Amino acid sequence: MPRVCPLLLVLLLVSVPALARLRAVRGTGDTSAAWLRLHHIADERLVDAAHGARIVAFGDATHGTHELFAAKQRWIPLFAARGYRTLALEAPYAQMVALDRWLATGDGDPVALLRNPSYFFWNTDELLGLLQWARAQNVAGLTPPFRIAGVDATDPAEAARLVIGAYPSLADRYACIERNAASAGCRNEIATIRPDLVALGAADEVLHAARVVEQGQEALARNFATRDATMAENVEWLAARDGRVLVWGHDVHWNRGTYAVVGPEPITAAGSYLHDAFFIGSVIGDGWFSSANAAGTQWLPQWRELDAPNGDDYALLFDAAAMNELLLPLANAPEWLRGAHHYRIAGSSGGTFGVTADLAQQFDAVLYVKTSTPAHVR
Repeated sequence: MPRVCPLLLVLLLVSVPALARLRAVRGTGDTSAAWLRLHHIADERLVDAAHGARIVAFGDATHGTHELFAAKQRWIPLFAARGYRTLALEAPYAQMVALDRWLATGDGDPVALLRNPSYFFWNTDELLGLLQWARAQNVAGLTPPFRIAGVDATDPAEAARLVIGAYPSLADRYACIERNAASAGCRNEIATIRPDLVALGAADEVLHAARVVEQGQEALARNFATRDATMAENVEWLAARDGRVLVWGHDVHWNRGTYAVVGPEPITAAGSYLHDAFFIGSVIGDGWFSSANAAGTQWLPQWRELDAPNGDDYALLFDAAAMNELLLPLANAPEWLRGAHHYRIAGSSGGTFGVTADLAQQFDAVLYVKTSTPAHVR
């Protein structure tokens, strides 16, 4: 989506009262401000803080904040220089296979490959720029090369096409996916395929694609209640293949807790299933972010304003430091920063959700962004 300068001017104008709204309710503790400024770390020290963890997960409070995307543009090259060469996105497995091929060979068009209406939030200038950086590194001979992968199983039909590409004779056995992927009969039929592939000596990539089909069918049948568990399973598969993995997605998934944003029953976050992992969450003070609104059969990106923080919001604690961005390890967080506090998040569509969590228990570090501006959706 092209960016229009007058709209940016409007954003700047409406942000002034939004910031005043934040300042009107924030705390003013000199002790907390001094502690926060003292323990803020530079980007380069974030890699040291991770202590070589097998999995490093970056969590975004919204799927559409430019400052959070820009932070990954800075951080991921730093981690790549320390040997982290695989980036796993909260994105469909099959879509990222094509992007991984482009990173390795240059075959394909990354602009076209990033287009997915259901995951429009990845189709941004920020991620495209990061992928172009990674491609340039690979062309220059980076060894091992930088790779990208998707860990979401929300599109079993596309994953099935990857398997069929290697074994065309399986097309008939996967045909039920197009008719009713969530039906018990289809799930039972598909479950018989992977053992046959093992017997045929199929490559690990093909076997995993077949597993993603199974995961996707189960997720559809259970209204995506299994989504976090399957994303964690796929991250573990990547870590077994590549050694160390960077993960990037929403921070309700990539932490050590639970969440219940879309229903009454708590869901165990994907991060809770992982071991030897370092989690970096995020909190936003105020501002605007890219979201989407359904219009017929399409999702149209639009800008939304973050709701104002309530009196117990983490943003008010972090804002005491009077910094535009605050990067804070949480291992030695003081008592006033521990315990459950409110903070605000937003998904790929709709407005702001309020959640309550103990960040020091769920994350190893947190990035506070004072003012969010919309990600540059293409």
